[in-house]
Amino acid sequence: MSSKNEDCPPILDQLRQQAKNSVEETMLFNLYEQVRNCEINFLLSGLTVTAKDLLEYLVDKSYNDPSINTFRLAWIAGIDPDRFYWEQLYPEVFTGLDDAELPSGFTETIAVGEWGGIGDSFTNPENDREWTRSIGWSFFKQYSLALKSTIDLAITNPAWQQLNDSDSRILFLAKKLLDKTESKALYWALLLLFVSMLLVKTNFSTIPNKEQLDVPKRITV
Repeated sequence: MSSKNEDCPPILDQLRQQAKNSVEETMLFNLYEQVRNCEINFLLSGLTVTAKDLLEYLVDKSYNDPSINTFRLAWIAGIDPDRFYWEQLYPEVFTGLDDAELPSGFTETIAVGEWGGIGDSFTNPENDREWTRSIGWSFFKQYSLALKSTIDLAITNPAWQQLNDSDSRILFLAKKLLDKTESKALYWALLLLFVSMLLVKTNFSTIPNKEQLDVPKRITV
């Protein structure tokens, strides 16, 4: 399967200008440009690799706060139901990214405000594996559920109703999720961008009671 959807329309110049409003929006936009056309299997694999890289970064830095705890608990919840399966057939789930021969270190790059070339890690077919896709989906379900209150606030915000394209909605949602983290640090940017892309692409299917929210029934991406 191709790593990219080549049918996406060009990104709006308005979003490019809006990205200059803050350091966070600049980072989100520049990362989004690099992964915008990824097919969903690559987004799921990318989410797994990004989550593992972020976990390694947080341990290395000894960072901890409520947002980090929520993230860690969602990661564990995404793995635990099938832990025996993963341990027996895909032990690399529990190893470092370098040992699993997957890209690593990009969280630290993002944390210092750089983004160049990061998207290349998520369009390489060798990084799209059964376990990275499966773990990505399990973690995405758990994490989006954990973030439900923030997601609800974002998509019931009057500004959301004025957004008519998926690019705008993804970047708006990613910024709202980033703003709700305890640290508001850039190292969250790629993880929350992937989550936002998957939420829009799946039409918020992992959010309970989404029919009560003003979510479009169909969004072209």
